[in-house]
Amino acid sequence: MKQAACLGLLGALLLATVSGGAPVRERKPERNAVDAFGVTSYADRFEGKKRACVVAIGDGSTFMGLYVFDRWGNCVAKDDVSEVFATRDDMAVEWYPSETDVYTVDVRNFGSSRNMFHISIR
Repeated sequence: MKQAACLGLLGALLLATVSGGAPVRERKPERNAVDAFGVTSYADRFEGKKRACVVAIGDGSTFMGLYVFDRWGNCVAKDDVSEVFATRDDMAVEWYPSETDVYTVDVRNFGSSRNMFHISIR
């Protein structure tokens, strides 16, 4: 049920128009993978004082976390709360960058097998 809701949210993000939101240069939604106990990272320039959002939905095989770091390594947004009977790898974060700068988005796999995921960065 929660995965269906997250898929709906991802679909809404994919269909939404970009109206002055971050990142500065639009990144198309994509499918990717993160190896066991690994990290897949994205670096994008986000516009200061504008809403930024990242949604990542995994294949359900492992627990995962989503983290956003500023250029000094400070975590400015995260979603790593998982429950065994709820969700393992459906993640979403929203934040307002304090300034226009490059932020790093990390998708981390806490499991012992590879996890395929879809990600949308807005």
